[in-house]
Amino acid sequence: MNRTLAFFRLNMFQRLRLQFIAIATAAVCVILGTVFGITTLVVDNQSNTQINNILTVLSNNGGEFPKLSEISQALGEPVTEDTLSRYSYFSATLSRDNEIKSLNTDHIRALSEDEVESYSNDIFDIGDSTGRLRISGVPYAYKVTKQKNNTYLLVVLDVSVFTSTSYRLLNTAVWLSIVCLGFFVV
Repeated sequence: MNRTLAFFRLNMFQRLRLQFIAIATAAVCVILGTVFGITTLVVDNQSNTQINNILTVLSNNGGEFPKLSEISQALGEPVTEDTLSRYSYFSATLSRDNEIKSLNTDHIRALSEDEVESYSNDIFDIGDSTGRLRISGVPYAYKVTKQKNNTYLLVVLDVSVFTSTSYRLLNTAVWLSIVCLGFFVV
């Protein structure tokens, strides 16, 4: 009888220990998921805000960046010529009939003028004033604004710099979570 009681107590303590480890592990997972999830969402939101601000600045200035002081004021952070050189974008002016009046491909090297013309028509046909798309696997964001002369200005910005930052942060968060969880469980 004593052996049975001792075995039962041992099993009970082992079960209790395993339950405690499982609950503590779940709690650590929830905490890590919450911290890294919120951090990733904040960075992603900041990236989207910056993308929208850049598209707005370009749209308000005919598809070109204005003076550095105006850009800094609009973006809310100091901007240099080097900062601007990392942005790849193109712009097109289109009529209501989807006829291209002008193209500006000076700030994009990944696409030819023919490709820019084709994508401009395709984007304008969608009918949305803002959106996202992928061209040859590269993410772009666009904005269409109506101009005073009954034309439309389309500005398309390569956002791979922003999306790669968010992706790297998410990847780092997942790996840190796995390592932290590994240290906790072991």
